[in-house]
Amino acid sequence: MQDTSIEALLRGMVEMTFVDEVLVSHAPQHLVYLVNQYGGPAPMPPILAEVIQSYERLFKRRMVCIAVKSDTFNAGCLADGSMIFHTGTLHWTGNDRDAVAGIIGHEIAHYERKHLAQNARRAWIANSAVRIAFQSLSGSDLIQTLIQLGLWRYNREQELESDRLGFVYSVRAGYDPEGSIRAFKAMENFSKSMGGAPPEYLSTHPSTPRRIQKLEEYYAAYRAGVPLHWIEVDFVTKAGDLDKVIGAEPRVVVASTVFMDVKMNLPGDAYRRNQFPRFAITARVEGYATIISFAPDKTVRLLLPNPYKSSNKLRENETVVVPDMTHIDTQGRNVRLRWDQKGTYHFLFLMTNQYLSLPFAPYKASSLDQLKDEIRQKAKEQRVLILDMQEQRISVR
Repeated sequence: MQDTSIEALLRGMVEMTFVDEVLVSHAPQHLVYLVNQYGGPAPMPPILAEVIQSYERLFKRRMVCIAVKSDTFNAGCLADGSMIFHTGTLHWTGNDRDAVAGIIGHEIAHYERKHLAQNARRAWIANSAVRIAFQSLSGSDLIQTLIQLGLWRYNREQELESDRLGFVYSVRAGYDPEGSIRAFKAMENFSKSMGGAPPEYLSTHPSTPRRIQKLEEYYAAYRAGVPLHWIEVDFVTKAGDLDKVIGAEPRVVVASTVFMDVKMNLPGDAYRRNQFPRFAITARVEGYATIISFAPDKTVRLLLPNPYKSSNKLRENETVVVPDMTHIDTQGRNVRLRWDQKGTYHFLFLMTNQYLSLPFAPYKASSLDQLKDEIRQKAKEQRVLILDMQEQRISVR
């Protein structure tokens, strides 16, 4: 009998990227299937084309979006970033380009945060039906199975994250920050016309009024001068707390996946005081935690493990808190990390089944992708299984 235990499945993999690869490789067939299922292709509306071009300039990549001939308020994003947009959405938004920008920004956020892959990876671990679907099905059969298993729906946290990031993306693309609010109000009107049932575009939870309320809080914060990169990491929690924003210290959830939960505490004026964030990693399975930073000048530093705790082994549900980031310089001295330059800092969080030996001293990588490739290569050489790799970005201006 074939061994289908979790341990057996993990033994044959260097990293669980196969789920992402399957979703991405089948995305074109899924796109055709969805377009045909919902009413067939429609001519690209000029408003939609303009919004897509704006986001292409913002993200510096080509985006695929197919207009679907339909009277409903609906949109969606696949694992490869391709999107569908129902023409009825224009009717319900009154051809509001800023509202359309908010909708597309929301879908882009689902792709940027890899929400479909997160759901599929969770299900792969827990559900043998998902493993069968990924191993033996393709095209419309696979997407039908994934829909039946609920993998094409997002959970509460994923929806709220995409709401927030969609707001941020639309503003960065040059659109009215109120557009996202108007989009959700239009969706609420559509839902009422359908008897109160929300469209498949967004999950049934949280409620649309609650989501509108959150967006209004972000809008109020933005008008009050709160930087977008603070809103991006969910810095503002209540509109009434705007007078306390400077110097406040909110909890920020970076990611939650199968193998680890990562939380970051970032003081509001951290970059003014040259203070790095604090991290907390909670293990979902027994493993080894590692944090790596990639600075704007492409300098790579290993933040955790540190010389005083070489293993950083975590047992299931155990949490390691890293309150004061330090690194070792080229002379072997212990130096506290600081925001020493403006730009975007990237943090990589790893969970591995064995200790992964990486260099302590700062070194250079030409790009974040190259750094990830180097980490994967090190893991292969040392026969270490990367259970999870997560990324978070913080902009310092």
